[in-house]
Amino acid sequence: MFLVTIMNLEKYRYNYGRKCSQTRMKQISIKLPSKKGQPDFEYMENS
Repeated sequence: MFLVTIMNLEKYRYNYGRKCSQTRMKQISIKLPSKKGQPDFEYMENS
């Protein structure tokens, strides 16, 4: 659910003339919350 929320926040970048394709999806960088250099899965589950 965390990643879906982040991706929904990015949807403004894509409209009718510039649809989201696999090529463009591969270029997107999603920053995850981290704790001590590791992904903070507990935070992602609870948010």
